[in-house]
Amino acid sequence: MKNKRICSAILCAVMLLMLLPTAAGAADANVVTDVSTVAELRAVLENNAGAHVRLTKDIAFTTANAADRDIGVYLGEGCYTIDLNGFTLKYHYMTGGEFSDKGSPLASGKARLLVINGPGSLIGGTHGLEQLDQFGTLIVNGGTFKGVMGFGIRMTGGIIYMNGGTVTGNFGGIEHEDGIVILNGG
Repeated sequence: MKNKRICSAILCAVMLLMLLPTAAGAADANVVTDVSTVAELRAVLENNAGAHVRLTKDIAFTTANAADRDIGVYLGEGCYTIDLNGFTLKYHYMTGGEFSDKGSPLASGKARLLVINGPGSLIGGTHGLEQLDQFGTLIVNGGTFKGVMGFGIRMTGGIIYMNGGTVTGNFGGIEHEDGIVILNGG
């Protein structure tokens, strides 16, 4: 019985220590970087160090300057904060036929934490934002997420805290495949 208690205490301590890098990474992102171009945005968000960015104008991805034909920016493995600052982040292109709207401006596939602060918009031809990591956390503090052809937010894992904002899409607001959605507002 005593061994079980010791093992339980060690397991709890290890689990608490695993949460520390996320909090430390978020604290390192106190320097706010102003971005106004696709190149600046991709350079800051595609690294693993984490970042805090503020849009200073509308940014539109094309198939030529996006990460690939499906996603504008794949976030790195760090903790990220994006202040939309009243501007729009958009990736929407047409392939030529019916239901041919494609592209999502952001995908959080490896990021530990992504915080979106509104007002502003994320507009994608497919989805406004994709949360693809089963261990990632997304916090939405306002803004408009719109998927022209799909969903405002596509979630295949992790946790989303919706503290405000509007999420719309052709097929619905949030496509929830796996994970937890906590609606605090919006």
